[in-house]
Amino acid sequence: MFEKDLGERTLTHRLAVHLEKHFRGWDVDCDYNRLGERTLRLPKGSIVSTDDHLGKSIYPDIVVHQRDIPNNLLAIEVRKASNHQPPEHDSKNCERSPIRICGSPTGSGRFWSWEKRASFLRKFMSAARSTVLCRSGCPRGSRMWLGRGVKTTRVDRGGHKMRILKRSTLVAALVLAAGPLARQAHAQAPAAGPAIETAYQALLTHPNVVKALEDIKADDDTAFAEQKRITEIPAPPYKEKLRAEYFLKRFQELGFKDASIDAEGNVIALRKGSGGGRPKLVVSAHLDTVFAEGTDVAVKEKDGIILAPGIGDDSRGLAALLSLIKSINANGIATVGDVMFVGTVGEEELGNLRGVKALFRDHADIDGFISIDGLGVTRVVNQATGSHRYEMIFKGPGGHSFAEFGLPSAIHAMGRAIAKISDLQTPSDPKTTFTVGTVSGGTSVNAIAGEARMAVDMRSNSTEELLKLEANLLDLVKQAVVEENARWKSTSCRSRSS
Repeated sequence: MFEKDLGERTLTHRLAVHLEKHFRGWDVDCDYNRLGERTLRLPKGSIVSTDDHLGKSIYPDIVVHQRDIPNNLLAIEVRKASNHQPPEHDSKNCERSPIRICGSPTGSGRFWSWEKRASFLRKFMSAARSTVLCRSGCPRGSRMWLGRGVKTTRVDRGGHKMRILKRSTLVAALVLAAGPLARQAHAQAPAAGPAIETAYQALLTHPNVVKALEDIKADDDTAFAEQKRITEIPAPPYKEKLRAEYFLKRFQELGFKDASIDAEGNVIALRKGSGGGRPKLVVSAHLDTVFAEGTDVAVKEKDGIILAPGIGDDSRGLAALLSLIKSINANGIATVGDVMFVGTVGEEELGNLRGVKALFRDHADIDGFISIDGLGVTRVVNQATGSHRYEMIFKGPGGHSFAEFGLPSAIHAMGRAIAKISDLQTPSDPKTTFTVGTVSGGTSVNAIAGEARMAVDMRSNSTEELLKLEANLLDLVKQAVVEENARWKSTSCRSRSS
């Protein structure tokens, strides 16, 4: 295409077709100059292309975005070296775009070469599934910016490291204000009707809501300091009490004098509306972390990078929840329904969502639920992946490996079960998964194991497939015990799942 010296628009179109494959769930458009029913135009007196005699803005050349919603992901301005227009034309287009990528990172005004641009796009697309480029002036959450001097936070969760900006996210506030700012991650909901869209826009433009969102941005540094304080309070699985007590204290300081910790350990604060208790919306973040008791949770800084176990999951959510409460209270935002703010326990590992399950068990009048969790602030997940978790305990008579040889081994039985489980076949659509995550057992190398344990995680986007997987897996465990007993002509080995 370069050899034929084709025009910028042809090249732009082919590039957009290529990009479309890499941005599932986003719209990729060329020369897009509309926002809903409104045509976007360049200001009077601006430089325009010779083929744009009406003065309509054709910026940017390619935009990766969501139509009808001002929530752009990426804007690209294409410029060939042979373009006769002054660079200021494309520069102005970039300045009006939601994000700049065409200008030099040094701000010199020079444009990247095609080779440099292609190199950047290759690198960008390889990371695009986990990194989002944020437009200038947006809420600084877990998004990456192009530019210099950006300090980042590194979050270490289970050995996997992610980079996030050390800033607040407005996602919960926007959802609470009924703002449809992101596509759903797992399923596309039906398009909202005109009345709902009108109500959403009315909420988003209401002066109190606008001011509340601005206040959340202004509260950014305070929220980050809160995030670090929360991170340094240990909250390993089933031992969230210290963090729960601190979170209760913060709820009370924010005006919820009746806030309390329920029997399961959840911290609950109720903000009453004018509708007599209905509808009732829960906004939550979880208190527990995945890290075991004794983990050093001190927040450290190295070369401008903040490091700590669990600083993102879910200390960030807890801090964002407190910032949200401060903002809606300060701006006098009144709701018809009740809003229940909750710090839940038991989200991680074998906690198996015990806090949320108890919440729904004890409060049958809950109409909606929002969880502030994870680092992907550009998406709203509106369907849950089902998860069943088990601890399998295998028991046998035990004994000396030489003197009592011939007795069944709890570890051998568990090994047989793991081998069978590893051969299970599950569908890719609906996605259904399983893993034996941890194993333990035995007392010494020269002993027949009297006990062994393994933790199993099963997940599916289909309830039917999850239950089918669960039934198959439990049956395989029973078969493994039968085979271990048969091998040694015994009946003393057994298993229990919980």
